[in-house]
Amino acid sequence: MQFPDKYKDPNHKPEIAIALTDNFVACYGFASSETIQANLNQNPKLGEIFPVTETPLNEAFLRASIDRMFNELDLEENTDKRTECISQIAAHIETLKPEDRSEHQNLCMQLVEQYGTGDIGILFSFLFNILRLKVGESFVISPDEPHAYISGDLIEAMVSSDNVVRGGLTPKFKDTKTLQDMLIYEFRERKQNSGEKKVDEEGAKLTEYPTGY
Repeated sequence: MQFPDKYKDPNHKPEIAIALTDNFVACYGFASSETIQANLNQNPKLGEIFPVTETPLNEAFLRASIDRMFNELDLEENTDKRTECISQIAAHIETLKPEDRSEHQNLCMQLVEQYGTGDIGILFSFLFNILRLKVGESFVISPDEPHAYISGDLIEAMVSSDNVVRGGLTPKFKDTKTLQDMLIYEFRERKQNSGEKKVDEEGAKLTEYPTGY
């Protein structure tokens, strides 16, 4: 295994995120093909970076887009090119009235403010579902599916594992080769879960969050 000092156990890592604050924002899984196509249409530079050769979008498009991000744009020698691409996307969004901006465009501007224009994760965010959770809402993250916690407080519960494979939106160690190989390339809309309200035998009120694991 590469980087045995980073991946210290053989366990996969499903986890559940439960929001402790309103407007907890996260990204999880590849969005629907319709959402991604809309993002490409609404952001001309993004459509130039990830050209569409066949519609509707398919798995080959996702794989080619991730491959270009990690194996071309995210290379150190292409820092200027990556930064220019993200800067152009942000500049276009700034020309739009706030009420005319999409949810992904608003997230892009939030990430640019936080990370600057050099982080490949900002481009990745246009391929994600965006989830906004209220207090007590949750979502379950299956192994090998991409996710990012953007803002807000949460309880994060997971199996016993120290393995984290990062690809962007972080100052920590990134392993984009492993991430690219392990990802599940699936278009799928995601929704949050409010849990199941229950009362135990002693009358205590509980909220149960089924995970499927």
